[in-house]
Amino acid sequence: HCSEMVSQVMMGTPMKVLEMTEKWYRIQTPENYIGWMDAGGLQRLSYNDLDHWKGSNRYLFNQLNGKIINTPTKKGEIVSDLVLGDLFEVESIVQNYLKIKTPDGRSGYVLKEDCISFNDWSQIKPNTQDVLNVAKQMMGSPYLWGGVSSKAVDCSGFVKLAHYSQGIILARDASQQAKYGVAIDISDLKNLQAGDLLFFG
Repeated sequence: HCSEMVSQVMMGTPMKVLEMTEKWYRIQTPENYIGWMDAGGLQRLSYNDLDHWKGSNRYLFNQLNGKIINTPTKKGEIVSDLVLGDLFEVESIVQNYLKIKTPDGRSGYVLKEDCISFNDWSQIKPNTQDVLNVAKQMMGSPYLWGGVSSKAVDCSGFVKLAHYSQGIILARDASQQAKYGVAIDISDLKNLQAGDLLFFG
């Protein structure tokens, strides 16, 4: 528990289990990060369960933070907190709420307006201003080495999350992110536009 944190993953992110002990899993994230995590933070699925999950009516939480509540009213008790990028299965719509099920089987309600269907999210046409708006909302967030959630981030996690909110999947680290997109001639700063990523090394 006192080891350095390598990275984080959002709820609903599929991971590959490489090794197990009684209390720990050695896992690989979609960005090919490998590290150990507490067994309490992972829900193991069979291949059939994973296929069901991928084919289910999934939604993505699209606000910086929020909560799952036990009734479809503002006075409901909190089941879990949520952060930008969390994925869950939607079972039905009740008034302004989605009745959801988390990958570990918990159920509750989330405001529909705070979510976007996975299908819609995966087809977003990226908009620079929307990426910048999310980045600006996160100004002042705590710094956390290895952090990629809207609760606390490091520099590359901040860039990754702002883009992820608009359907753009970037690699985890700045050294990896620098390989994306098109190189820009920076001998003239007039070539730069809002949303361009600058890397130093």
